[in-house]
Amino acid sequence: MLDGPDGVGKSTQVSRLHEALSSRGYTVHVTRSHGGTPIGEALREVSLSKKNRPALTDFYISLAIHAALAEELDAQREAGVISIVDRSPLSIWAYQVYGSGLGKKIAERLLKSDLALFRPELMVVYTATLDVLKSRRPELHTGNSDYFENQPEAYFQRTIEGYADAAQRFGATLIDASASKEEVQQATWAAVENILPKLQD
Repeated sequence: MLDGPDGVGKSTQVSRLHEALSSRGYTVHVTRSHGGTPIGEALREVSLSKKNRPALTDFYISLAIHAALAEELDAQREAGVISIVDRSPLSIWAYQVYGSGLGKKIAERLLKSDLALFRPELMVVYTATLDVLKSRRPELHTGNSDYFENQPEAYFQRTIEGYADAAQRFGATLIDASASKEEVQQATWAAVENILPKLQD
C-alpha cells in the first residue's frame, strides 16, 4: 500500500512499481483503497462531493469502502497475485483525525480493525513539505476541486503531520518524496525487495 498527501507523487510511484514488478515476472493487480470495487467507487463519489459533513461520517464511508475492497484483495492474494494499493487506511488518520479533528481514541480502535482486514505486507508513506505539494498540485485549494482538495492550506499542513504520525504509530515505511522521482523509486523498491520472499510463499 502506497500512501501520502495529495501532490506527493504517489500515483507515479504506483505506476513505476507496477512496471518493475511486472518486468520481473510477477502478476500484479493495481487498485485504490478509496474505491477499488463497484460499491467502493460509488461511495467514493459521495466522499469526494463538496457536501459538508462530520469527520466521523467520512471515517465510516472509508470503512465501508475498505470492507468491500479487502475481500477482493484476499482473493487476489489467494491466487498468487501481488496487489499494489493506491492509498491505505492510514489516510483516515491523516485526513479525518489530523485534518478534520476526529478524536484519536475512537479512530485508533477502528483503524486497527480496518488494517486487520487488509493484512498489508507493506505500507509506504511518502512525505514532502506543503510548498512541494502545492507546486505539484496547483489545483489544491482552488475552489474547483473535490471536497478534500478544496480545504484550506492549514488542513493540508495537518494532513502532512498526520501521515508522519501514522507512519510511526502503525508501522509504515516513511519515504521523503521531495527527492527526484528516480530516487523515490529506488527507495520504494528497496522497501519492496525486503518483503518479496514473503510474497512468494
